[in-house]
Amino acid sequence: MKLLSKGIILPAESKKLSRQIKKRAKKGIRLNINVLGEAVLGEDEANERFERVMQMMQRPEVDYVSVKLSSVASQIISLDRKGTLERVSEKLRNIYRTSIATNTFVNLDMEEFRDLR
Repeated sequence: MKLLSKGIILPAESKKLSRQIKKRAKKGIRLNINVLGEAVLGEDEANERFERVMQMMQRPEVDYVSVKLSSVASQIISLDRKGTLERVSEKLRNIYRTSIATNTFVNLDMEEFRDLR
């Protein structure tokens, strides 16, 4: 897997990632940064992932990120539409405010199809 993903999945360490982004930018290649991790199982993990996305957006060399709602807000409950909208909206407001402040494009990733039924 490491061999197959080499050059596609980049290290998250600050210096290594910065080098890779700048190297590709010189070639006219823009990167869509997606903070990877395991499935988010609770609000603590969701908050941690949210903070990692926010930190990534603060980096001057990052201008494009992808975010999946379920990775930054763990309590997405279809039966609690109002509560879910409040929780998710707060996270999205913060992400989009940071997007405006840092001039970072945000791609809102699709959830799994089974979650949309």
